[in-house]
Amino acid sequence: MSIKADINWIKSELDKVNDPDLISAFKSLLHYQERNSRLSAFAEERIHYAKQSEADFEEGKTYSPEEALDKLTKRLKK
Repeated sequence: MSIKADINWIKSELDKVNDPDLISAFKSLLHYQERNSRLSAFAEERIHYAKQSEADFEEGKTYSPEEALDKLTKRLKK
């Protein structure tokens, strides 16, 4: 069965459900999926950032702690 067919079947079956506990369980599953989707996007963003940071480090694009503090202080004063 294709995903589209599965979705259509689930929709037709949900129209028949009158059990509040079952509806609540479906809502929980959908909220779980939504939350995991957002977490996955966040994780991918962090992985990209970490890889970019590693590349910057390997290319010598680094600052001493003093330089970093100075840059941060100047940025915060803007």
